[in-house]
Amino acid sequence: MPKHRRSKSSRSYSTKNVWAIVNSCLIALFILLAGLTSYLLLANNILNVNGLNWIVIALFIGVTLLAIVLTATKKLQRLTCLILLVASVFVGVFLFATKSTIDATKRMNESSFYSEVEMSVVVNKDSAINNIKEVDKLCTDPQKLDK
Repeated sequence: MPKHRRSKSSRSYSTKNVWAIVNSCLIALFILLAGLTSYLLLANNILNVNGLNWIVIALFIGVTLLAIVLTATKKLQRLTCLILLVASVFVGVFLFATKSTIDATKRMNESSFYSEVEMSVVVNKDSAINNIKEVDKLCTDPQKLDK
């Protein structure tokens, strides 16, 4: 009785489908992490130095497009999986650091104290100044005010 074996081409085809499914799931995970990180970057003005946040977002989009193209053409499936895993770990760590920074600054702002300072302006009795906008120079030494 002959044994039934799958041909090598059908096994290879199913392996490519498995890699495509795995890569599609990793792309979805990467888009979710990158989207949340991008939102936090833009909403809280983190890395807003010389457009650095836009450069990071462009890198996220570049990795996503590269992964989509490689998955759609079913070429370099293992390399695509490796790129997506490394990029997802990087974005996950970056998201954690961003969220930690936001939480730390929020706690710092909640626990900080501020004070209001009142200031009074004294003018001579015979002065023509009736409004604070008319004051053009200030003297902080009380000794000079008496003279």
